[in-house]
Amino acid sequence: MRWEKWYNIKRKEKNYKKGMVFMRKNKLISFIMIFILCAFCFSPIITYGATNTTAYNISTDRGPRISLKLSNSNKVILNAIDNGGIKSVKVEKYSNSKWRNITSKVSISKDKKKISISSKVISKGITIRVTTTDKSKIAKYSKDVIKITKLSKKDSAGNYFSANISPKISVISVPCKNKKSIDSLVIKASDQDKIKSYSIEDMNNKKKKYKYNVSDKQESYYITFPLKKLKYKNSRYYIILNVTDSKNNTHTEKMSFSIKEKSGQASIKYLAHRGASNLAPENTIKSFELAGKAKAFGIETDIQCTSDGELVCMHDATVDRTTNGKGKVSDISLESIKKLKIDAGSNVKKYNNLSVPTFTEYIEICKKYDCYAIIELKKTLTQDSVKKVLDIIKLENIQDKCLIISFDEEVLNTIRENDTSIKIGYLVKSVSQDDIDKAINYKNCAICPKAISEDLAKYAHKNGVQINVWTADKYAQKAILHATGVDYITTNILDM
Repeated sequence: MRWEKWYNIKRKEKNYKKGMVFMRKNKLISFIMIFILCAFCFSPIITYGATNTTAYNISTDRGPRISLKLSNSNKVILNAIDNGGIKSVKVEKYSNSKWRNITSKVSISKDKKKISISSKVISKGITIRVTTTDKSKIAKYSKDVIKITKLSKKDSAGNYFSANISPKISVISVPCKNKKSIDSLVIKASDQDKIKSYSIEDMNNKKKKYKYNVSDKQESYYITFPLKKLKYKNSRYYIILNVTDSKNNTHTEKMSFSIKEKSGQASIKYLAHRGASNLAPENTIKSFELAGKAKAFGIETDIQCTSDGELVCMHDATVDRTTNGKGKVSDISLESIKKLKIDAGSNVKKYNNLSVPTFTEYIEICKKYDCYAIIELKKTLTQDSVKKVLDIIKLENIQDKCLIISFDEEVLNTIRENDTSIKIGYLVKSVSQDDIDKAINYKNCAICPKAISEDLAKYAHKNGVQINVWTADKYAQKAILHATGVDYITTNILDM
C-alpha cells in the first residue's frame, strides 16, 4: 500500500510537470499567434495624401429626411427620403403651445415616402412636426419642424404653398487616425431664422448630453464636435443631434457613424506647402520628394534671387532662419548658398545634410513625380528675376503644369505683360469680391485666400475663378473647405 501510494504521488508529479511544460509551450504559441495576427491586422496602410499612417473615413448613417415635393391648391406633398426605407411616420400639429397628433388627418403612402396634407388642414398656414423612422436594426429617426404657409400666388416652381423645414443639417465626413478614435464631427447647420444652439446626446451613455449655445447667430453655422468625448460600440458611434433655431424650432436626428478604411483620391486637390514640410525641412529636395511620394497634386515653393542672379527655393529674404548662415539671399552668391546647411525644420536631425535647392532642381522633382509646380514669387524679386522664372518654365516645358502665385500685383502684372497663357494666382489674406474681380481681370487667374465664404466661392466659380485656400492643416478646417467647394487646399500635412 505504501509503495502504491508513493507511485501515485510520483505519477501525479510527473503529469503535473508535463502539463506545466505543455501550458508554457501553448502560451508561447498563443503569444506568437496573437503577435502575428496583430501585425497583420494593424499594419500601417498608406493611402492618398497619407504618409506612414493608417487613414480612415467616417461613413454616416442618418435618419430619414423630409423635403417639399410639390404643392397645388388642394394639397401639399412632402417627401421622406431614406436608403433603408421608411418604417413609420408621425405627424403632429402645433397649437396652443402643445403638439397634437394629426397623423389620421393626413394621407401617407404605403411605402411611407409621400405625406399628403390637405389644404383644409393647412388653411392659411400651419406648423407641424414630422417624425420619421427607418427600417434599420437600430432604428434611426428624424424630427423635422415644418412651417407651411399659403402663398398669395403660385411661385416659379408652380407651388401654391411654401414649406420651411427648420432647421437643416448636413454632415461632413472627417477622417480619423484609428478605429477607436474619431478626431471630430463637423456639421453644417442652416436656417433662415439663424442657429441658436445645438446639443449632442451619447446613445451609448445616456447620461452624457453636450449642449452649446451659438454666440454669433448666423444663417449657416459650422459645428465642430470632438467625438473622442463619446463612447463607441464595435467601432461605431451612436448619437442624437439636436439643432435649434432662434425661434426654438428644433431638428432632431438620430444617427450613427461607422469607421472604415480610407480609399480613393479626394476630389479637392492638395498642394504640399513648401513640400511635405511636416516630414522634412521646408523647401528642400527631401520635402519635395516626400510630397511627390505622398501623391500631392502640387508642390508649392518660394523663389528668391541670389547676388549673381540665380534662383533658389527659399521662403525668407534671409538665410538666417533655416540655415547655418546669415544675411540676405540677394547678397549671397549661389556657390556660397550651396555650401550652407539646412539646420531648422521637421526631422532636421534625421535629414542633416540638406542644402538650399535651385529652382531648376525643384522643377526636376515636380516632373519626376508628375506634380504641378506651385511657385510663389516674392515682392523682393525684380522684373528681370520674374522674367527669368518665366524663361525657365518655358525651357523646362511646364507651362501647362504650373501655377505662379504672388501677393504682389506688380509681379502678376509683369507675368501677364510677358505671358498670357501661364496660370497665375492672386494671394490675399482676407478675400473680398473686389479681389475676385481683380482675378477675373487678370484672366486665367485663381484666387488664393486664407479662408472664403460659400457666397464668395460661388461668385468666384460663376466667373471661372478657381480657389486655392492656404494653409489648412487641421481635419476640421479641411472638412469645412470641402463643404465650401474650393478647388485646392495648400497644407503642411497631407492627410485627406
